[in-house]
Amino acid sequence: FMYTRYIASPPQNAELIERYKIGETEIGIYQLPGKVRRLYHIIPPEFRLSEQEYMLLDAGRRYIGRHEPREAELAEPEKMRENIMRISVDLLQDLAKTNSVALTDMQLKKLADILTRYTAGLGILELILADENVQDIAVNSPVGSAPVYLFHGVYQECETNIVPSAEDADAWATRFRLQSGRPLDEA
Repeated sequence: FMYTRYIASPPQNAELIERYKIGETEIGIYQLPGKVRRLYHIIPPEFRLSEQEYMLLDAGRRYIGRHEPREAELAEPEKMRENIMRISVDLLQDLAKTNSVALTDMQLKKLADILTRYTAGLGILELILADENVQDIAVNSPVGSAPVYLFHGVYQECETNIVPSAEDADAWATRFRLQSGRPLDEA
């Protein structure tokens, strides 16, 4: 259900400087030998899901991806997000029943949050933006060849363990255009 590539673990020779949590998201700041930039290593909650939960999210994203929002929905992104959240809860309940997967209410809400974040939101960027230490994010072109970079309030310029796909970059650009009401060019 995710198109962005993640580097699951930091290099073995990386030195852990700090580790902290934002909600269920774990952040590790590492110093890499011979590099000026530090590594901002993010582990989102979706990395700790079972195979069945991944299967439900993948099926849910494919289903919601076929939905074309009406123009009125696009004008109000927050309302669209609330609608997608409600649809996600119902859809995941149905998919769980169909596939004989038992989910608690807490698991269902967690999966619906993740599905909403990746369909109506900014995906992994939302988790990075939730970190009050992050002041700026940069996605360099060509998309898919370099990780996302950020400016951290304490550790300055950092490279992340996230390499965005062209699909995710296009989705992010679309959401930024909708929220800002301004056109964006290739740059």
